[in-house]
Amino acid sequence: LVGEVRGVGLIAAVELVGDKVTKTPWETAGALGGLVNGFMQQNGVISRNMGDALAFCPPLIITEPQVDQMIDAFERSLEAAAKQVGSQ
Repeated sequence: LVGEVRGVGLIAAVELVGDKVTKTPWETAGALGGLVNGFMQQNGVISRNMGDALAFCPPLIITEPQVDQMIDAFERSLEAAAKQVGSQ
């Protein structure tokens, strides 16, 4: 589902695609980003989805364990979304 990751420091964006080899967009624009963003919220992390890209902008006072929690929640959210849409 991940097509591209870009960022500077702790500010990052992850672009979600329908096919990560060809980087073909998801069939319904914004649906995949909204799905993963919903799972992120269920996992206790607030992210911002902009169509099929998710932005991560944690506060400057975030701790390393909190960064690890954020990344773990994102991984669980991607897995849940992939399972729901039938992708790997």
